[in-house]
Parts: sequence; C-alpha cells; structure tokens
Amino acid sequence: MASRLRPLLAAFVLYAVLVTALTWPLAPRAAHELPDTARACKFDSLLVTWALAHQSEAIVSAPDRYFDGGIYHPVPNALLYGEAAFGGLPYFFPVFAASANPTLAINFTFLFTVLLTAFSLHYVVFAWTGSSLGGFMAGWAFLMTRWVLWSWAPCAPNYAVLPYFPLVILLAQRPVRGMADVLRLGGVVFVQGLTSVYVAASVLAPLAVLGGGRWMAHWGARGAGRLLGTTLLAALALAAVYGSYLLVSLGNPEFSRQSIWADFSPITRLPWGPFERARPTAIPVAALALIGAGAAAFVLGKNSPGHAARRRPWGHATFWFVLGVLVSLDPVVRWGEQAIWLPQRLLEVTTPLYEIVRLPHRLGIGALMGGSLLTGLAFAELVLRVRATDAARGAIVGLLFLAFAGGMYAEYAWGWGAPPVRGLRALPRSYPLQQAVDGSSTLIPLLRTTRGGLLELPIRMANQRPASPPQARAMYRSIFHKRPILTGYNGYWPSGYPRTVALARRVPDPRALETLRREQDLGAILLHVTALSGAEKDRWAPILEAGGSDSLLLLGRDASGSALFEVRASRDVSSP
Repeated sequence: MASRLRPLLAAFVLYAVLVTALTWPLAPRAAHELPDTARACKFDSLLVTWALAHQSEAIVSAPDRYFDGGIYHPVPNALLYGEAAFGGLPYFFPVFAASANPTLAINFTFLFTVLLTAFSLHYVVFAWTGSSLGGFMAGWAFLMTRWVLWSWAPCAPNYAVLPYFPLVILLAQRPVRGMADVLRLGGVVFVQGLTSVYVAASVLAPLAVLGGGRWMAHWGARGAGRLLGTTLLAALALAAVYGSYLLVSLGNPEFSRQSIWADFSPITRLPWGPFERARPTAIPVAALALIGAGAAAFVLGKNSPGHAARRRPWGHATFWFVLGVLVSLDPVVRWGEQAIWLPQRLLEVTTPLYEIVRLPHRLGIGALMGGSLLTGLAFAELVLRVRATDAARGAIVGLLFLAFAGGMYAEYAWGWGAPPVRGLRALPRSYPLQQAVDGSSTLIPLLRTTRGGLLELPIRMANQRPASPPQARAMYRSIFHKRPILTGYNGYWPSGYPRTVALARRVPDPRALETLRREQDLGAILLHVTALSGAEKDRWAPILEAGGSDSLLLLGRDASGSALFEVRASRDVSSP
C-alpha cells in the first residue's frame, strides 16, 4: 500500500507546484487580485464569486433566503437567473467563512480544483496502468489545454471543479454489480453534476449512451440495467436541484430572450471548429500525436502480455473522447457554406434542451477528460513497447517524455505547432491579474445602515455587452455591504429589468427617481463620480455641489470621490 501511496503523494505535490508556477503570481496575490486572462474574467468571475458568497452566507444565517440572491431587487429567487455554481461551495465556503475574503476564497477554489482534477486524471491512469509517467501525461495534457488556465475556467471558476469526472469514468468502466457500486457511481455523478448544468449533461449523456450500448450488446443485461438505473437516479437527484430553475423560467414567458447573450449563437465550422482554442475539446496537438502513436503501438502489440486487460481502458477513454466531441457540436454545423443537420437537431426542435444549453461546446468537457486519459494511456503504452537495456531504456523513455511533454508546453506557452484555426499567441510571461473589488471604502459601513434597495451608478444598458459591466462590480461589492441591489449581471434577467435600467440611466431625473423608489423600493444610490460620462457629470454636478437635493440626502463620500445618497420621498413629484 505504501509503495502505491508514495508516488501518488509525490504527484499531488508536483501538481501543486505546477499549478502555482503556471498561474504565478496569482498565489501570493490571491487575497486581493483575480485572474484576467480573458474578457469574461471582467464579469463572469465576479458573478460566480457573488453567487458562492451569497450561498455561503445564506447557509449560516438565512437559509430561507438561499435563492433570493439580493440582485434585481425586489425580484425573488434572483440567484436562479444564472448558474449558481453549487459544486464550488465545498471549496469556497470554508475559506470564505474563515477569512470573510471572497477574492481569496474564489482563487483557492480555482487553483485547488485545477490541482485536484489534474491529480484525479493522474490517479485514474495510474490505477489502469501502474505508470506514474503515464499518469503525469494525463494531468499535464489537462493543464496544457488553454481552456483550463486561460480561456474559460479562470472566468467561471466553477468550471474548474472537475476532480470527480475522471472518477466517474473509472467507475463506469467497471461493471455495476451491486448496491455499493450504484451508490458509489451515482454519488460521484451527482456531486460532479452540481458544478454546472453543462457539466451535468456532459456526464449524464455519455453514461446513458454507454448503458444503452451495453444493453444492446448484451454486455451483461443486469449490469447494463444497473448502469442505466444509476444514471437515472443521479439525473433525478440533479433535476431536483436544477428544477428550481424551471420555476423561474415559467414565471418569465420570454425567458430565452431575457439575456445579454440572447442573440449570441456561434456556429461550429467543421472540420477544425471543435479544436478552436476557447473550447475544452482543444487539447494540445502534441497530445493528439501521442494518442496516435500510443494507439498504433497498442494495435500492433495485440499479442503482447496484458493486452486484453488494457483493451477496456483504451476503449472506454476513447468512447468518452469521441462522444464528448460529438455532443459539443451545435445541432446545425457548417462545412464551408454547406449547413449540416446533426442528430442533435431533433432534440433542438422537439425539446427545450437547447434553450437551456445555449453553448453546446461546453458539453465537450467529457472529451477533455477522455482525451487527457488517452494521452496518459498512450504514453504508458509506448513505455511498454520500449525494448532495450535498462540504461538505454531509461534514455529512450526520457527522450519520449521530453518530446511530448515539451511539445505540449510549446503549444501552450508560445503556440508552436498549433494549427492556425486555434489562433494561439505567445502567452505573457506573467499570469494576467486584475485588482478585485474590496470592502475598504468608508462608505461600506454607511451602506449597511441604509434601507431598501441600492442603485450603483453609472450602469450600462441591459442588453449591452460591456468589457467590464458596472453591474457585475456592484454585485461583487454587495458581498461586503450586504444590501440588496436593483441591478445585476447574470445569464438571464427578470422580465421588467430593461425598464429598471432605463429608469436608472435617467437618474437624477426626479420622476425616474420617484418611480424607482415606489416601484423598486430604491433606498440609496452609490455614485461613482470618476466613472461618469461627460453628460452624466453635468447632470450630477449641481447635486454634488449642493450636497444633495429634495429627494437625495448626501450621506458621505470616500477617498475615490464616490458619493452615497439616501433616497427620500419627493414632496413635489409623483411617478408617471
């Protein structure tokens, strides 16, 4: 036992070092800064942090308000207008509870779960082959896929919570023999599915296909039935969690249109579309080359000892990779100018599935897992094929390791060897970071004394895709002052939200102000003076100089020049 634990412990430490180095200097600045590797880091990472912080506080102090969220005030269940990132709570909650620092908590969640996922991939390949080098290649292929540390997971850190996925693949590879196996596999599927609706679908769909295929192939009818039953039980459990989203959508007849991304519909172009850099299916070219070489060695070595035992891991990982790529495709793809309908098109026209799963390429996470595992299996297979004296064998294995691991890093760091479709540029020497919103403003204690909802100004139009939406920063700031806010940034918005934003953009117009006070329970305004446009500054200048107005009482200003106003009923204006 100890002989197997030592290499696994060494691998865990190695991945901790690698993740820290690849994201340096995030670790030493984790309490105050956030990743800034892609445009979405400006808003989606703030959204995920807010969602996890709200849930962490609700668990302790207000379980009855768990889904309220405090955005889009006074709309109920506001947490459910986007991904709640439930799966990140076990990692976020303890750090946030101990430190009250959401920035530290979300950075820990991101870094630690990337580490755990790489280690989990390593463990599965090690369990299949006994090869530590093969295990490392699996974890390394995962880390070298830019989607993990650059394109998406830093922007939505809940998508880094994937350490259970390789275990699902490992457990599903074996026959489901009894209740212990059902509970073990079902539990891991359920926990992994909490990461995101997309991740849940990425796990459940291949399991359903796998169970159905085994049933039709008479691969142990009882075992196939148990796998299907386990998948169904996990799906029902996840439906009970995500079913709350259905209640919100039913209360919004035009829900699919109530989104900043309503008209955003990228089209996959074959043959290289699935391997574009922003997709989880875009594993390094060197990893694909290694898989090809390892597969050739496996086929040619069909008479070698242990070949039959290795067949099942190879077939299983290949299944997850291929199916993961297929489900990541849009229902209609293009090859040149030709539109091609895929089987998914039937689901699109007969079910609301693709109204929920708006970006199918995120379903490719199964391909990322399967491809990483294949990379590890391939290297272990090549090592088995090396026939030489011990010294020569060590040298050959070392050269193979350096060639493939180095090739993956060359593509990751500099874009070398990547096809033009990926459009990879050399990465900066230092991991890009942004200063996080904090609670140091002297206005935060004053905000806690206000009543009603808070409006932060300036804001953008509801349907405008900004590079750094003030609404997202307002959500992050609400973690510190804990006041409900009238605005918000999420996957969707409530039906009346565009009108709220239109009124807010007219403030300090007295009629708009009074309407928001009466209809939206507006109680305070936090004005970021330095962020105002020229026209907005002109409208606010007289009020700032006078220290308020009939309906705005200036409570204070902070060092940045931001001003906090209490909103009072106007004696002279009635709402339209």
